[in-house]
Amino acid sequence: APTAYQQLTSVARYLQDNPDISIEVRGYSDPVGSEKYNESLAERRAAAVKKALNTVFKIKGDRLHIKAMGENDSLSENYQINRRVDFAIK
Repeated sequence: APTAYQQLTSVARYLQDNPDISIEVRGYSDPVGSEKYNESLAERRAAAVKKALNTVFKIKGDRLHIKAMGENDSLSENYQINRRVDFAIK
């Protein structure tokens, strides 16, 4: 499986090749802990990915929109899978 850095590189390359596209960087968390804490954690995850795309790969910040997804947006009962960031083209 590709590493997180390899996946981020792929997203950055796509954005570099398509300068008119913006994306939503969506952070998730597992349901352990309070809903407020998990929302904050999900937002911090998305913000960290946005920062990496902006600083490491020089993608302009105004093309990257962060969103914290709720704990009800889980993919699996396996909590590790739910601790993630994904992307949606805007």
